[in-house]
Amino acid sequence: MRNSRNKKVALWFFTGVFIIIFSAFTTGVSAIETGGYVVEPAYGISPDYTSIYFGELSGGYDFLEGPGPEQIEFQDLPLAIILILLGIGIAAFMIQPLKLFLSGKIALIPGLSRLKKTNLLDNESRRKVYETILQNPGIQLCEIEKKTDLTNKNAEYHVKKLLGHNMIVFRQTSRGKGYFKNSDSYSSEEKLLYIHSKNPTEKRIIEIIHENPGITRKELSERIHISAPSISWYIAGLIGDNIIRKEKKGNRVHYYVSEYLKNDLFNIIGAESTVA
Repeated sequence: MRNSRNKKVALWFFTGVFIIIFSAFTTGVSAIETGGYVVEPAYGISPDYTSIYFGELSGGYDFLEGPGPEQIEFQDLPLAIILILLGIGIAAFMIQPLKLFLSGKIALIPGLSRLKKTNLLDNESRRKVYETILQNPGIQLCEIEKKTDLTNKNAEYHVKKLLGHNMIVFRQTSRGKGYFKNSDSYSSEEKLLYIHSKNPTEKRIIEIIHENPGITRKELSERIHISAPSISWYIAGLIGDNIIRKEKKGNRVHYYVSEYLKNDLFNIIGAESTVA
């Protein structure tokens, strides 16, 4: 849809430019040819030639039988006329190449082909990035770099191309973007869970909270063997993406997995454990 819109904009742009140039030159021609004067019949002057020029002709006048129009060379035409003719010729010559370029059949620069969905995966590195995303739903850019052995810039470039051609989509989280194949395979909530499960610590926190509803931060810290402030940092991200929720009872805060995710936990967390 975006490519189609760009083609229409380009066609309207070139058409508008041509109309403006054509109008400017044709307006200029009238001024050049007449010198800015308006020529009118000379009525009421002496001697009166009105009857000669505007009355019925008789055999005594042969001024219309004078010399015929004289042929002139192209280079003798006014500059404005020459430019208009050249513009029309160039426009007519460029219409077909322009149509081919906008359709993607030829490249603007010889040797460079325009990317289309049909040839997008001809590039080996891009195909590797795409397959990595398919095999690891929710994967983030840093992990794509590691799995494909590409630099950050190269991985980012290929991801942008895949996004631009609607081959993949991303889901924004509190920790960054996770990438997925463009399909209806995952709900928005499932995508969040997939992304967070890529982080081993967050995945372990989700599993423990699911197995121990109402667990506290101190208990989580003791089970995972990381500091309480670190637990708070991970918990904040999971709460921000509505993966878990908290309830305060007295002086203690208890954590639970969000109700709407409980059915997805085994399918996603369990699958991740199997892959790992």
